[in-house]
Amino acid sequence: MRNVFENLLAGYAESVGLAAQPLLAQQPANLLFDDKLNIQVALDEAAGDVCFASWLFSVEDEQRLAVIALMIAQANFEQDGLHGAHLAMNTEGKVVLLRRVPLQSLDGVRFDKLVKEFVDAAEKWTDSVASMVAFVALETDRDETQGDWERHGRV
Repeated sequence: MRNVFENLLAGYAESVGLAAQPLLAQQPANLLFDDKLNIQVALDEAAGDVCFASWLFSVEDEQRLAVIALMIAQANFEQDGLHGAHLAMNTEGKVVLLRRVPLQSLDGVRFDKLVKEFVDAAEKWTDSVASMVAFVALETDRDETQGDWERHGRV
């Protein structure tokens, strides 16, 4: 099983012009795209799955946590641009994208396609979460400013 996984990684490395050895030496394998998007690829030997994971964003404000949690739930329900992956957020507000695929279902072409789809989903949702956090911050600031003006009789 490990050999099949390593062959997929080596084939991917070759298809994108990377040296396979450094990629195979890492556990999990870390793929860096555009010097900012890190994708981890690992083998769960017990389950026989290839696991993809990427940290997308951290949300630090409690009010924003609730809004982002709702957005994540909606995205997962609709599978909007996720290509079979799903979004998750822990209680500290760390938003991640995750996907598991049975190793036995993969060949080199399918693996390359999965990596591309996962990267596309990660890029889309990094931007979407960042935009939503910025929007919530703007709305929160506007509400606080509106309240300040009302308290001072300027509205």
